[in-house]
Amino acid sequence: MHKRFVRRGMPKLSFDMSRVKPFIKKLEPVWVRVKPYTPFILVAIASFIIGFSFKKVIPVAIVNGDSINRQEFTDLLVKRAGRIVMQEIIINDLISAEAKTRKVKVEGEEIEKQLDIVKRDLKEQNFTLEMYLAQQSVTQKDFEKQIKVQLLIKKMFEPGTKVSEKEIQQFYKDNGIVLGKSAVLRSQRVAIRQAILQQKMRNAYSEWLTRKLQEAEVTHLIKL
Repeated sequence: MHKRFVRRGMPKLSFDMSRVKPFIKKLEPVWVRVKPYTPFILVAIASFIIGFSFKKVIPVAIVNGDSINRQEFTDLLVKRAGRIVMQEIIINDLISAEAKTRKVKVEGEEIEKQLDIVKRDLKEQNFTLEMYLAQQSVTQKDFEKQIKVQLLIKKMFEPGTKVSEKEIQQFYKDNGIVLGKSAVLRSQRVAIRQAILQQKMRNAYSEWLTRKLQEAEVTHLIKL
């Protein structure tokens, strides 16, 4: 295979050449070897730029022969839902950062286990996960991300949260629940304790999030 070389041009000299002729002989031409895959990299970069630019002019829909501009669609989407989406992204980022600080992790097996529970609960209502996701307009990947965030919140705010007997009795009273007997009573107490625990955990998370959002330095680079 022949080697490909490109010779660098000599710099232009604007002064009297007669005075520098003795030095010209000492100048050796510099040769630079061009790697064989360089043209392919340049072509790939150019294709990406052209493709990205071309994508902007591709319509998102055609109605009775009239195309709906992608930029128009994007602008309206940002205007209508931009704040909500941005807020969700910021909150998820704060949660991830806090989890890293507290050294809290959620493994794939934990997400799968929670997904199985959701599937079981949906099945009891004659629903499938696919039906539920379609109804919510959410992909399974995004749904699993939501589960991960919820598990991170639980791991961060559930430990140390306690439910007293006094709180359980007050729950009975406030909600007008009649005490059951034996197994029914035990089932009631488990459900009530879990309900109080969930509420206290939500309160702790809400207080933490409010404080973090106030402390966070957020600079919006797009108009919402």
